[in-house]
Order: sequence, then C-alpha cells, then structure tokens
Amino acid sequence: MRETRIRLYLTILVSVVVGGTAAFMYFEHLTVSEAAYLALTTLTTVGYGDLAPKSLPGRLVSVLLAASGLLLVFGIGVSIVEENLLRAIQDGTGRKRKVIETMRDHHIICGYGRLGRRVVDHFLRLGQPIVVIERDPDLARSLEARNVPVVAGDALVEEILRQAGVDRARSLIATFSQDALNVYLALECRDLNRRLEIICRASGREEARRMYLAGADRVISPDSLAAEMIAKSAVNPAVIQLMSDVTDATKIGETLNQIAVEPHSRLDGLCLRDLRTLGLKVKVVAVKQGGQLDLPQGGDYVIQAGSLLVVAGPADDLERMEGHARYRNGSGQR
Repeated sequence: MRETRIRLYLTILVSVVVGGTAAFMYFEHLTVSEAAYLALTTLTTVGYGDLAPKSLPGRLVSVLLAASGLLLVFGIGVSIVEENLLRAIQDGTGRKRKVIETMRDHHIICGYGRLGRRVVDHFLRLGQPIVVIERDPDLARSLEARNVPVVAGDALVEEILRQAGVDRARSLIATFSQDALNVYLALECRDLNRRLEIICRASGREEARRMYLAGADRVISPDSLAAEMIAKSAVNPAVIQLMSDVTDATKIGETLNQIAVEPHSRLDGLCLRDLRTLGLKVKVVAVKQGGQLDLPQGGDYVIQAGSLLVVAGPADDLERMEGHARYRNGSGQR
C-alpha cells in the first residue's frame, strides 16, 4: 500500500514536470533544457530569478507549477515522514504487547507514583516479572526507558487490565493514594480473576476493612507499618535487624521466595544438607511451621510437610525447588 502510493506520487510529479516543460517551450519559446530548468525551479519554489516567464500564459503556468510543488514535493515528504513515525510507534507498541501477552504468573503494579516506584524497584531487584499500569504519559515513557513492560491507561478500565494480563497474573498491587480507587480496583480484579492475589494500599484500619470486603487478600498501610517498625526498632533493635537481614539475605543474581512443602513431596523429611544432592544451590533462611518461625542454623534441620520455607538462591534453582516441594504420585509427577 505504501509503495503503491509513493509510485502514484512520483508518476504525478513526473507528469507535472513534463507538462510544465512542454508548456514553457510552447508559451515562452524556450529550449528543452531551459524549459525543464524553469519548470523544476518553479515546481520546487526555488526561483533563482535567472530565468522567468514573460508572457501571461507562461506566468499562469508558473503559478500552477508552484502550487503543485507545494502540494506534491512537500506533501510527499511530510506524508512519508509521518507514515514512518506512525509505523515506528505502532511497531514499538506491538512488540510491547507481544511481550506482555507471553507473560504468565507475573505481578501487576497499578500506579507508578512514589510508592509504586519503590515497589517496582524491589521487584526488579528480586528478578520478578512485572507489568506496570500508568496513565501519566511521562511516567509511562520513563518506564519504557527502563525496559519495564508498561500499559498506558487507567487501571480501573477492564480493557487496560486485560492488556496487562490480569487473567494470567500471579498478583496485583494497588498503590493509589486514594482509598476509594483501591477498593474499586479490588472489586474489578476479583471479578476478572478469582485466583489473583490482590494487595492494596490503605490509609487506615476502616479503609482496609472495606478493601478486604472488596476482595483484597492483603492490605498494607505504609504509614502505620512505618510507625510500627520505628517503634519496634527502638524497643527491640536486634529483632528488627534480624528481620532486615532475612529480607536482604540475597546476593547479586539471587532472589528470595517462599515455598510450601506438600506431604509426600521430595522435600518432605529431607535434611537441609541434602538439598545439594538435588543440585539446588539455595539457602533456607527461615521456616514457618504451625505458626512458629524457626531460623535453621545447621544442615541437620529436617524439612517437614506443611512447612513454609523462605529460601534465597538463583531463580532457576528456586523454580526447581518448588517442583520438588509438590506432591508426587506413583509416577513421580504431581
């Protein structure tokens, strides 16, 4: 289509030049070279002034050629540039959508404000797949500059949520500063994906209650959490430091994950030292069993079914460890 239109423009341009040349030869009694030169300088609106029509018909031809030049020569250039820019934008958007369409079990962050930006930074540090929904064009472009998948639009619109892959996502984080927006978002997302883990930001206890009623799985109040951590750090600084050490137990290239151990899985009854025999280069940072949190210190610690392991290590090893933590039937498959 594009090539056909360009050929049409060029055909019209050549026809105008030939017609103008013939008209100048007839009305101005010029040679072929002189008439062609005058036609081209007039058509391109250059007008050197060294050769100009003297008769009235010749001047009318000049006016028509000049107008045609504005429409054809400059029109073609603008059209081609505009089409190339539009194609580049569409290609970039298409590639971005294809990347998001292939994502599974990813995390969706709604809003790239002050809180959303920090959430994104932590997810990137942990090496987790994310998609950000942001309606501010400038913030969306800044995310694209960081190579972060982003959907530009309002997160409260169903089509925008679907573009972000809400039906395939593992979790959605609502970071809006307005509690009502987070309530509406929780309602919308729970209807679109019953298995989705919805985490909302709230400004207070009553607002958090409404979000739980709307379908949120977890509600966090940053201000209340920060105040609690500050108070506890003053009273029990060693405990807070220990919690910080657990969450920062990863090295470069590692991530932190929680793994639930199912009965009759390969990990059920296994000692920590035996994880190496499975080819897993991981570190079990903490174990939660029956409401009690243990910090295993040696390789003799036995992993039991029903426990929740907090594990640090390479993403591939953590993924394989999750497979070993699942129930195994007679064929060795889940």
